[in-house]
This record gives sequence, C-alpha cells and structure tokens, in this order.
Amino acid sequence: MKGYARKVLISLQTRNAPDEEVNTFKEGVQVYTRRILDSFNDWEFYTGESMDVDGMVVLLSYREDGITPFVTYWKHGLEEMKV
Repeated sequence: MKGYARKVLISLQTRNAPDEEVNTFKEGVQVYTRRILDSFNDWEFYTGESMDVDGMVVLLSYREDGITPFVTYWKHGLEEMKV
C-alpha cells in the first residue's frame, strides 16, 4: 500500500494538483487503509495483468448482508480518458 500511495502522490505532484487534493488523498489513504487492515480477512484483492504490487489493487468485500458485493478503487489513482 505504501508503494502505491507514493506513486499516486508523485502523480498528483507531477500534474500540479491543488494542495487540498493532495491533503485529501493523504488523509483518506491513512483512514481507509486502517479500516481495511482491521477487517483484512473480509477483503479480496485483485491486480491488473502486469501484477505490479505497487500498482492499483481493486478491493472487493461484501455489505453487512454478506451477499451484496462492492469494490473499492482509489479515485486519485484513476486516469480520466475520453472514449
């Protein structure tokens, strides 16, 4: 997680993101990482074809009902693209 967070911070700085956005990411990554680690066994982790451990990992878990799945992406690590 640390490697990925570093890559995202470098990316945010490279594209001159506002300080507010950088601080939001830093605070959010700490809080959410703690949440994930507290319930580590409830999560499934998926990587892309490159299997880059410092790349984005898609996180999958289930709602309280145990049936409804949801995935988590770090929005600051996504790149916008027109299709």
